[in-house]
Amino acid sequence: MTNYTHKNNSPSAGMRAWDRDVADLEQALDWDAIWSNVFCASENPNHQYIHLKFCHRAYITPVARHRMGLTDNPYCTFCTPGTLGSFVHVVWECPGIFEFWGKVIRTLNKLMGVQLPMDPFVHLLNDSSKLPDRKNTQNMAGRTDCSQKDYSPALETSP
Repeated sequence: MTNYTHKNNSPSAGMRAWDRDVADLEQALDWDAIWSNVFCASENPNHQYIHLKFCHRAYITPVARHRMGLTDNPYCTFCTPGTLGSFVHVVWECPGIFEFWGKVIRTLNKLMGVQLPMDPFVHLLNDSSKLPDRKNTQNMAGRTDCSQKDYSPALETSP
């Protein structure tokens, strides 16, 4: 894990946050695969930048806005009251976004004749270690993360 870590080789804050999320799901992330795939997911530098920002969680969520004192509460404004607007919620779990991801993944599966899993770590981080047939699906899964940005109204880009 030498890429995108601090000088002392400790994981970045984004990596630690992702690792906490996957620990809750009893999974592990392959950070070597994730970092090596950042620039493979697309030839478009804007898409690469979006992917990198997903890895570092460089988007302002309702939870982050609340911590900054910009809002009165940390909840998702698109969900039932009391639903925490965490990073994973606004980019994957929020019902409208989750429906969007389902459509993207079903369309890719149909068009490309593959079976991509409905897994946030595959599509948000391009963790190809979770793909059954890594050779044929690696770059395709990573391209889905770039299309999501325009469809998540709960996200705001940090400067």
